[in-house]
Amino acid sequence: MLRCTEPRILMKFLSPDKGFCARCLARGQRAVADESNRQLDFRRAESYVRAPFLPLVAMRHIISVLLANEAGALSRVAGLFSARGYNIESLTVAPTQTPSVSRLTLTTTGSDEVIAQINKQLKKLVDVVDLADWTVGGHIEREILLLKLNVAAEDVESIAARADKYGALVLDDSAQSLTLEFTGTGSELDDFVADMTRSGQILEMVRSGVSAIGCGNQTLKLHG
Repeated sequence: MLRCTEPRILMKFLSPDKGFCARCLARGQRAVADESNRQLDFRRAESYVRAPFLPLVAMRHIISVLLANEAGALSRVAGLFSARGYNIESLTVAPTQTPSVSRLTLTTTGSDEVIAQINKQLKKLVDVVDLADWTVGGHIEREILLLKLNVAAEDVESIAARADKYGALVLDDSAQSLTLEFTGTGSELDDFVADMTRSGQILEMVRSGVSAIGCGNQTLKLHG
């Protein structure tokens, strides 16, 4: 019979060649199994306790709406966003090929869950003919920028040359100011402004707001 040389049963000594009797060996194996289960349960509980609540991630949304040309229609659309505390960052409205229907395009930033709820409520408005949130699909977006800079006479040519690399147009060239037109996405406009203002001070800046259209067969339908 093997003799016991340690009063405590440790995992590293659980084998007959370490001097444990069969009884102590069995007790030690049970103890290790119980400890393993306790550790597993602890780790599971700890993971639940420490797991953070995932925050609602705010994303930029571009929403296009076909809207009947009725008094108060625009305010009802905007009211759904303000009621939720969401700011409309840009908004454009223009007629479609049907004179009684306008196309409204707005941009806002918010969680997908809340914006989805707002879109569902928008679709229930009697003035709304159709709606698309281009965040969830392929789309083309464009925005027009008019930028008037206060520049020194000696810097006009260099700024105009830099603007030309972006594909921008020089609309007005006077002794101390330069007016440029640039079309692109919102981020492209931001980059363009940052580059141009390295050599000139902004006198005026006008952005049209985003216009967007779906790629491929994605279209807003004038009739249900």
